[in-house]
Amino acid sequence: MFVRRCLGALGALAAAAVGSAVAVPAVADAADSCTAYGNRAVLGGYEQSLTCTGSSFRVVTGLGTTLTDAFAEATALVQDPAIAALKCSSVNGSSTVLGGFGVTLQCNTPAGLTFRQGLGTTLTDAAREAHALAQVYAATGQLCSDYASNPVTGGFSVALQCHAPSGLYYVTGTGTKLTDAAAAARALIHG
Repeated sequence: MFVRRCLGALGALAAAAVGSAVAVPAVADAADSCTAYGNRAVLGGYEQSLTCTGSSFRVVTGLGTTLTDAFAEATALVQDPAIAALKCSSVNGSSTVLGGFGVTLQCNTPAGLTFRQGLGTTLTDAAREAHALAQVYAATGQLCSDYASNPVTGGFSVALQCHAPSGLYYVTGTGTKLTDAAAAARALIHG
């Protein structure tokens, strides 16, 4: 019961970590009961793992610039009703890209394991972008991933690759910061 209360109390943190557009339930899904398992320093911040039990045992990992952000992201990956069924988790720590960091999120989709990379100025921003791309899949069925950052006059560009039912397409967004460029590219995803 303590774990459920803790996860419920962290719901507000998780909502803040992912953005105001995500509705987070007051307690974890009845199928998942999670507890902090371990954490470690990674390039650009921290990785927090949760062990979750329910219909099966799984480890969910979140990344963030601070340990608090990493814990909030791991919790959000479990509690976000839009992607809870996808059983997403960060994999392989973090990577550096031009202008910031990359986070790879692995999700279990009906098509099998899928991976999406989010890019951001900070590790927290990159984790949130990967999470947002998982939400895009849940809402539209499109598998999109940030795949390249480049310098442009005044900032950065981010190229996004999407596999849609109608075929493969690419969009590019620009912004002063890498986080802004990634969000701009995501805004161009075909509805």
